[in-house]
Amino acid sequence: MFHFDLPQDLIAQEPSSIRDASRLMVLKRGSDQPPLHTHFFNIGEFLQPNDLLVLNNTKVFPARVQAQKSTGGKVELLFVEPIEAGLSSYGVTPLRSAGSAQASADLASSHEKPAFTDTNVAIDPEHFFDSQGPGEIWHALGRASRGLKAGTEVHLPQGKRAVVLRRLEEGGYHVLLEPSLRRPHLFSYLENVGEMPLPPYIDPEQAEQEHTQRYQTVYAEHTGAVAAPTAGLHFTPGLMEALQAKGVKLAYVTLHVGLGTFLPVRVDDILSHQMHSETYVVPEETVGLWKETKANGGRVIAVGTTSLRSLEAATQESDVPIAGQSATDIFIYPGYNFRAIDGLITNFHLPESTLIMLVAALHGREAILRAYNEAIEQKYRFYSYGDAMLIV
Repeated sequence: MFHFDLPQDLIAQEPSSIRDASRLMVLKRGSDQPPLHTHFFNIGEFLQPNDLLVLNNTKVFPARVQAQKSTGGKVELLFVEPIEAGLSSYGVTPLRSAGSAQASADLASSHEKPAFTDTNVAIDPEHFFDSQGPGEIWHALGRASRGLKAGTEVHLPQGKRAVVLRRLEEGGYHVLLEPSLRRPHLFSYLENVGEMPLPPYIDPEQAEQEHTQRYQTVYAEHTGAVAAPTAGLHFTPGLMEALQAKGVKLAYVTLHVGLGTFLPVRVDDILSHQMHSETYVVPEETVGLWKETKANGGRVIAVGTTSLRSLEAATQESDVPIAGQSATDIFIYPGYNFRAIDGLITNFHLPESTLIMLVAALHGREAILRAYNEAIEQKYRFYSYGDAMLIV
């Protein structure tokens, strides 16, 4: 239903030379009018005073690390998100007496078998416990010559350690980090030793330092994403100032973009697809600007699908967004009734993805597929480093 033939050469391998010089397709929401073609620096022509742009101010961290096993085998880990769970769910056992009473108690209560491993995992308390207890558990993607079994200790750069607690499907792992890598120290550490997790379709030969710097919005503030909110990559400080001078307001949400956002739909019935749950924050200030915008007859325009999902998730139980932090696995597809937003700025997405389904929910499946086919004919660039679309 959401398939189209995308030439491989239209998947952007690098950003445009200037952020706001990317191309922009403008669609009138729900209309059969042909799209307008312009450049992103002209987006102000399609916005009105009292409109509100809501941007995701998450910050991508250099989540990919080159490491090795005790045997010397190479390992690559990509840290995705922290896991809020105790060690008791992994069936760990101590190699020797733990260094603290709290750690010993945790280990003593860890008698259950882990869900995806065959044997209990042995952990060295000397390396993975301190007076505060165990280190943090993270979901990571890993690559190694023979895979990583539960219990495998991984030697990270600068003498740091991690141990695999559970092996998941599709190259995923739960790993326990040593206590010195608790947040925010982990992020500081990765700034020194990590690599930016550029999308897998970008040729690593092309992934120069210039590109890794550009895989970040100019307003990024809160560290925690492994993928950029790519619709925001087109904004420059000068463009944002010009929009505000026109009377367009700016507000922010935070949703740390994870890999689940980009997972393909692998079921015939899209209703059976399970979205990855993500945590988002909607500040009180953003809710206040949302209310003010609506009261003044302005439009709320989400910058990117993550901003849209945050606002819509925050409005599921109310007529206005509810401020605060929560988690959502909201799946938006045609037939969805939008409550929080009036328009969307987004990039061009891949076939069969949940992202194109979301855009189709806003503009109509047939209309969006026509627009995508025109974008292909016009040689628009697709995906993270690609061109943009405005639907209002």
